Parts: sequence; C-alpha cells; structure tokens
Amino acid sequence: MQGTPKSKRSRSSEGETPRPQSKQTKMADQNELKEIKEGQDSMKRMFESKIDKLRNDVLSTIDEKMRALKSDIDIDMARESTRIDELVNSVQLLTTRLGQVENDIQSVCNPMNDENVPSGHVDPSIGNVMRSARVLDPLNNNDVTVIVKNVPFNEEENLLEKVTEIISCLGENISSNVKVAATLRLKARFHNKPGLVKVSFQNAEQKIMTLRNKHKLKNSENHSRVFIQGAKSYIERLLETNARTILRELPQGKSYRISGNGRILKKTTENEQIVDNAEMETHQESA
Repeated sequence: MQGTPKSKRSRSSEGETPRPQSKQTKMADQNELKEIKEGQDSMKRMFESKIDKLRNDVLSTIDEKMRALKSDIDIDMARESTRIDELVNSVQLLTTRLGQVENDIQSVCNPMNDENVPSGHVDPSIGNVMRSARVLDPLNNNDVTVIVKNVPFNEEENLLEKVTEIISCLGENISSNVKVAATLRLKARFHNKPGLVKVSFQNAEQKIMTLRNKHKLKNSENHSRVFIQGAKSYIERLLETNARTILRELPQGKSYRISGNGRILKKTTENEQIVDNAEMETHQESA
C-alpha cells in the first residue's frame, strides 16, 4: 500500500510538459535585449556623427574651393578690365592723332585750293603728296571691289576683257549696268593655280549686283569654275580663317560653312561644299 504513492510522484516529475521559466530568467533576457538595443542606438549615433562630420568637411572644402575660384576670377576680370582700359586709351590716342593729322592736311589743302594764294607760298613737295593722296585707288576700296578666283593666266593678258566676258555670263541686265573700273592680278601663291584677280566697279551698287548673280557662273560653259566673292579687309579675312580652322577641329565641323557675311551656316548641298572650299582657298591666297 505504501509503494503506490511513490510511483505516482516519480511519474509526475518526469512528465513531458516543461516547467515555466522563472522570473529571474525573463529579466535576464530583457536585460540582454536592452543591451543590444542600446548598442544599436550607440552605433547609430556614431555613424550619424561621422556622416555629419564628413558632410561638414565636404561643404567646408567646397566653400574654400569656391572662394579660391571666385578670387581667381576676380583677379582675371580685373586684369582683363585693365587691358580693355589700355586698349580704349590707345584707340582714343590714335583717334586724337588722326584728328590732328586731318587738321594738318586740311591746313595744307586750304592754301592749295585758295586761288588768291600764290603757288610759291606752298611747298611743291607737299603739293605733290597731297595731289597723290587725293587720287583714290578703287582697288583699295573694299566697298566696290571683288575677288575673282580661277581666271586663267596667260602672258600679256588683257584682264579687262577677261573680266568683262565673265560679267557678261551673269546676264544681259548685269553686263549692261556693271562697268569695271580697274583690274589687278595678284601674285600666285600656288604654282599650279593662277593668281587671284581684284576687280573694282564704279560704285557699290554694281558690286552688289555682281555678287547677287555670281551663282549663274556655275552654268557657264567656259567659266563654271570661276568664283566671285566680295573683297574683305585683312582683319575680316583673319577672323574667317580662324573660324574655318575651329570648324575643321570640331567633330561635325565639315557640315558647316562660313557665309559671305561671316555667319556659320549648315551646308545643305554638295555645291555649297565646293563653294566653301573655293572661298577657303581664296582666303589663303589673299591673306
């Protein structure tokens, strides 16, 4: 009878259901979680602090670079401003000197034009110089002058006849209203090509008429390779040459051309490519 209760207590101690955790164990687990959370918060604060420091360092560096760049720009602007002021002063000085020269010339011309002043009162050498200065060479006047390229050369040639024949190819209305005042063949710069021909007209209107109809030469039987373009100053030719040099260096530069008035335009036809090449060669020869 006494052995039976002992067997029951033994079976209850070996049951399959685990005993619940104690209060101390739960507190230990909570402390571990708290420590982990505190560690994460500490790492977060550390990373945020480092990010803030890095951002401040980057902003400070950028600010220093910007201040240095601004200082360099200010120095360059001041230097260029000084150069511009010097150029302005030089131009003003040249203008003043030219004004003085004009006044001196006028003072010499007045006695020469005054019929009451005896001729012996004017230095003959000065008179000769002034008379020569009054004669304006039309070939030196770009307002009435054009450049003609690929005009065949031959010894003892009559340039006036050649140019007149070329003008006649532009149409009867042009040839009857355009009169050539002077012609001059420039020295050839390439042994296999004839020198350029400078042609001056009686006025600017005749030059404009010629340039507006120059495209008709491409249909001419004898002068299809002759090109006409307006005469330009050395500075204008230099600027266009530099512009063409820049275009050649650009990836799509060959798709553009320099127009007669200095504008950069996109090429649309193969003929524009030919005209542009001819104008470029003309600039090289007349430079």
